[in-house]
Amino acid sequence: MKYDYDSVFRLPFTERTYNKNPYSRELKAKALFVEGNIAVFDKTIFYAESGGQVSDIGKIITPDHKTNNVIDVQHKFGSKLSIKRTDVDVPFIDVETRIVHFFSSPVDFKIGDIVTMSIEWDRRYSIMKHHTLAHFLFYAFNRVFNESHESISVKGCSIDENKASFSLNKKISMEAWETIKAYTLEKIHLDKQVIIEPEAKTDTIFYWRYDDLIIPCGGTHIEKLNELDKNSIFFHKKNAGKDRSRVYISNNSSFISGSLSI
Repeated sequence: MKYDYDSVFRLPFTERTYNKNPYSRELKAKALFVEGNIAVFDKTIFYAESGGQVSDIGKIITPDHKTNNVIDVQHKFGSKLSIKRTDVDVPFIDVETRIVHFFSSPVDFKIGDIVTMSIEWDRRYSIMKHHTLAHFLFYAFNRVFNESHESISVKGCSIDENKASFSLNKKISMEAWETIKAYTLEKIHLDKQVIIEPEAKTDTIFYWRYDDLIIPCGGTHIEKLNELDKNSIFFHKKNAGKDRSRVYISNNSSFISGSLSI
């Protein structure tokens, strides 16, 4: 969708509050750019799509109580940052972005207005659970292939309110798949503390720590594993093409019943 890119580029970068407090549901923010059904604010509670995780959706409430529906949120016009650590590889990341909010219709507020942001909380909370589960599944399939001295590459990932999935460059046998599921559940049931370690150079990324795991990440996660329904963790695998597979994990009972599309 076209808009005045130059004006957005000249804005200060958007402060992200979801990394500091992913459980926050509302936020006051100032509109810095408005054009049609697009807006940029000085700060935002809305997660912008990145790293395979879908964006938040929700509402913007104007000072005169009009409702504007947010349907998509995207990062724009950042700069690349390289971080070197000895304990984990950190990918290049986009920092100091302008976060652009897309609405279902032209907005009812103007530049300078102080608005109230409200995310669709139930959806966000489910995404937080599935992003957390994604880390455990990632650990498990990497462990299985490391033990068999095989390399594996992630070709894509997707995290939404219903599931987390990875596209891999290898087919997975049923025996290996059963081991992956067992390793995933074994790690979860350790019930260790989840630690979010900040990165000194940016608030765009942090380090998700659990037991001996450390994963660079910029998504939203639950703080404690007792927020999961550990009796309702579902898995699915399907092979795709000659040398591809896709693996899924979900904390949503509708996933296993077949009522959710994969």
